[in-house]
Amino acid sequence: MDLRLTTIVDPLRAWVIKKKTTLGPIAGAVAVLWIISRLQGYVSASKSRNSKLPSPRFALPYFGHLFNLGPNTIETFCQWHKRYGPIIFIQMGVKQMVSIADPFIAQEVLGTNGSLAANRPYNKYLTKIYAHNGRGVVFADTNSKSWKKARGIATTILGPNSVNKRLPDMCKETEEMVNALATGNNIDPYDHVLRLSLNYMMLNCFGIRAASTDDPIFKKCDHLIEYNTEFTGLKYMISQYLPVLSFLDHLIGGKKAYAKHIEKERDAWIREWMLDAHNDGKDCMATALLESVHAGDIDEATAIVTLNDLLFAGTDTTTMTIGWAFGILSVKPDVQRKIQRELDHFIETHKRMPMFNDRDHFPYMIAVQKECMRFRPTTPLGVTHVASEDIVWRNKIIPKGAIIASNMVAMHMNPDVYPEPHVFRPERFLDKTETFTASAKSKIEDRDQYNFGWGRRLCPGSYLAEVHMFNVFSRVFARCTIEPRLDDEGCPVPLNLKRFLPQEVVLVTAHPPYQVRFVRRTV
Repeated sequence: MDLRLTTIVDPLRAWVIKKKTTLGPIAGAVAVLWIISRLQGYVSASKSRNSKLPSPRFALPYFGHLFNLGPNTIETFCQWHKRYGPIIFIQMGVKQMVSIADPFIAQEVLGTNGSLAANRPYNKYLTKIYAHNGRGVVFADTNSKSWKKARGIATTILGPNSVNKRLPDMCKETEEMVNALATGNNIDPYDHVLRLSLNYMMLNCFGIRAASTDDPIFKKCDHLIEYNTEFTGLKYMISQYLPVLSFLDHLIGGKKAYAKHIEKERDAWIREWMLDAHNDGKDCMATALLESVHAGDIDEATAIVTLNDLLFAGTDTTTMTIGWAFGILSVKPDVQRKIQRELDHFIETHKRMPMFNDRDHFPYMIAVQKECMRFRPTTPLGVTHVASEDIVWRNKIIPKGAIIASNMVAMHMNPDVYPEPHVFRPERFLDKTETFTASAKSKIEDRDQYNFGWGRRLCPGSYLAEVHMFNVFSRVFARCTIEPRLDDEGCPVPLNLKRFLPQEVVLVTAHPPYQVRFVRRTV
């Protein structure tokens, strides 16, 4: 949430130019509000009714801490946690937020109090328009019958028994990606990783795939993901925190454009794919959901939103997780060699490529996967929850309506849990051989990472995500070494990991664009 004034000024300037008019009264009102709030000086947030929770100083009337966030919101949050403690209260304009940087506290608040903290904050774009008033599995009320039904179907279809049926197809998809990457030339792997992640989800959701990045299926899904990502950015979220700026929704035409996209594109495409899957007798998520519609358990809108939830969440998260891993490992040749030794030994012994049920043969490779996800967490603040009622936590109150965020960066950089957290060290996970799913369901003291969430909202796709990562790591490093890109003089240009950081705070931790080389091994 980069709150530089250009975020507010640019949409205004564009609208003025387009309409050939001025915003005298409105701009004047905003300017006066800004000046008054500055002249009133800094005040402590301790006057809020949540005064018992530690809170950063210098909150402004109405704006709260928004103008203290700086250019890097997550870094600011992490600094506040270092100063004020593992759970802090932040006034985000008119919205109250509680940020948690300690996994044990997160488990107490979001796990133990699951019935009071399982739902999502209301959002006029995502809850109302995207989710058709809170349908699907991401934004739906966890007490609703439709959520329980849709969640149950998702858990089954994305679980081992169902996913394992598609393992041969998914391995072929992975080999195809490696063939495309392994040119030895400078390459941005993003589109190839995206197509692979998309095909994993499309196979499980609809029983179809995109044959190339020019395939209409790929182009449509890429468009859906880009549109969904755009509407989680500050441009469309600012009026949630500062209702006085609600006129921006009209100026940029966001609600109207998004509603049109949902009706004419998202819903139409997913409905078509769902009907085709059902008519073709595909054993996939779409068929199971449509049968549930016919049985009267859920409505069609719930089925469509659920499929979009899984398509977006499953594609974007794995794409970025693998993208981060490729970038990180491009400057870790010693780590790659250790992975390759494990793979070479297995392939020489068994005369075949490994499958996921062989994962116990690869403790170091599994440790590297987990360290990549710790070093660059999949989501910066998790997927936020909301307090449905006042929550009493250790005699302190998390107020009803407060947004509850799991600060994944702070949790995974906690030196008490991960010594020397800023050092990339896979060895810290060598004795943590549990699967992602087993770890996520373990007691909090036994969990090795926290990317898959809490309580009722644990990610239902953790098994598929781990199969995906295993296939990618095993196929890529059996055949390739990832090396830095070359400049025009033929000299390597390694990525600087200190600068290889997220560019913007949205739902998923997006990596900046980069190029590396996938060089074929000669073994």
